[in-house]
Amino acid sequence: MLREVDRRIGDRVGSFTNRARMGKLLALMALDIGGRADGRQWADCLRERLHLADGHAASQRPHDDSKGSYSLVV
Repeated sequence: MLREVDRRIGDRVGSFTNRARMGKLLALMALDIGGRADGRQWADCLRERLHLADGHAASQRPHDDSKGSYSLVV
């Protein structure tokens, strides 16, 4: 599994600087690698949320880290 994660991330490893987002990405990869990810179900869920919000995505913060700092950079 780790070899597959490494293959998927590849040369982009330096661009992942947010710990919370990286954790979510790894969880999604684990679901996909394990054959439990369902893209159609996810798309349906997103469409429903957009429909309920009159076609607008919820406002998003620029990142999940406190104090505006990168959590993976030492």
